[in-house]
Amino acid sequence: MSKQASNVTVVLLQTADLVECPVNPGHLLMHQSLGKHLKYCPLTSKGYSKNEIVSLFVTFLTISVFTFSQILRLSKTI
Repeated sequence: MSKQASNVTVVLLQTADLVECPVNPGHLLMHQSLGKHLKYCPLTSKGYSKNEIVSLFVTFLTISVFTFSQILRLSKTI
């Protein structure tokens, strides 16, 4: 990044409540949206599409719910 572009980035960060993505410093976003952004950015930077990411989250949630229900069932038998 050139010195001029770097200076512009610093000014934007200071005046607009923008933060730099810790995964990809080329991403500037509003502070409030950092949490949501960080759910997707690490996976998209590895080449996953948005549909693949959503599918991974759904699979994870399904496994988590299944595992939790298994734990509850087991705890009732002990």
